[in-house]
Amino acid sequence: MMRLLRWVTIQKFTNNSISASTFFLGVAPARKHLAFQRSKLRYVARTNGAALATALHFFLLLCYAVDWLVEAAKWLIGHKQPLRRQRMQVYGQVLHGISEHRA
Repeated sequence: MMRLLRWVTIQKFTNNSISASTFFLGVAPARKHLAFQRSKLRYVARTNGAALATALHFFLLLCYAVDWLVEAAKWLIGHKQPLRRQRMQVYGQVLHGISEHRA
């Protein structure tokens, strides 16, 4: 629980707090997302079996696809287009990498 709280709670930078998703996307490239999600899939496969790992695999694909669509919609309406383009590239790379993963 403490590790989760430490990850979600981001230190304040110049009296402004940064959301965890923005911090993670802004600092970490797609390979860190992939490494984290792949290790999560391996762990679930090892501890809970292939069926649950497959369900988690499809859930992760769905989550990243929805995140990509949300960023695409925001990009289309013209909101912070360079940031949206960067996030769409990261999500696209993660989707491609997760779809190729075998647990």
